[in-house]
Amino acid sequence: MADVVVFPGSTDHIETEDVNLLDADTAHGAQSVGRWEQFQAMTNPVTVPSPDAPVGPNVFQAAASTDTASGRIWAGEDSAAVTAATEYTFAVDLLAAAASRTGTAFFYWYDSGGGYLSNSSGSGVSLVNGTWTRVSLTATAPASVASVGVRFYVTGGMLSGEVLQWRSPICAEGTDTTFVPSLRIVGTLGETIDPVDMPIVYAADGTPLTVGEGWAGEGVEYTRYDGDVGVGPVVAQFLASDLP
Repeated sequence: MADVVVFPGSTDHIETEDVNLLDADTAHGAQSVGRWEQFQAMTNPVTVPSPDAPVGPNVFQAAASTDTASGRIWAGEDSAAVTAATEYTFAVDLLAAAASRTGTAFFYWYDSGGGYLSNSSGSGVSLVNGTWTRVSLTATAPASVASVGVRFYVTGGMLSGEVLQWRSPICAEGTDTTFVPSLRIVGTLGETIDPVDMPIVYAADGTPLTVGEGWAGEGVEYTRYDGDVGVGPVVAQFLASDLP
């Protein structure tokens, strides 16, 4: 994280570098579930309001659709574009609703045509009932790779209807598992934001808004703009106490 700074039209915000390769919806859950889908024996994910959400108002949630030894969630075959021979980390917070559950993070590597190459798995992490637990892996992308799909499995005998929540996912180069907000805003929030006119905040349909009404939900705002020369885009995260 960069130092807290001030720009015209608001008070404090936090500058965040463009390191999280997941799109903003998949990383934050503020507008939608993003790329998250059930992969095995789970209901399709939804977002639910949560006071524990570190960015935006929501966390992600799904439930076991049947009694299962392994409930599995993923974010598609192309969760992020990656480069061969480069080290990447995927990390996510999991919240189990029962004891004796284990969470494991995975990379599934794909070539430019979407063909499956191989996968990498992290170590299983014991999940404490009712306590957020960070699960992660770090691996080097194989030759011929173009994209990676991030997944996590929860084992230990989930029962039908058993709820699982997750938050703060990141896929990034390097070994740091710390969550960083995503700058990869999708849909009408994409490339329409002009850095010359910063700071601007946009609604989900692309309509310019005043500070306090941005797409990420109550208490958190995002706007793309150019930072110092050569730094590139950063994201502004407004704190609830700073909003008008």
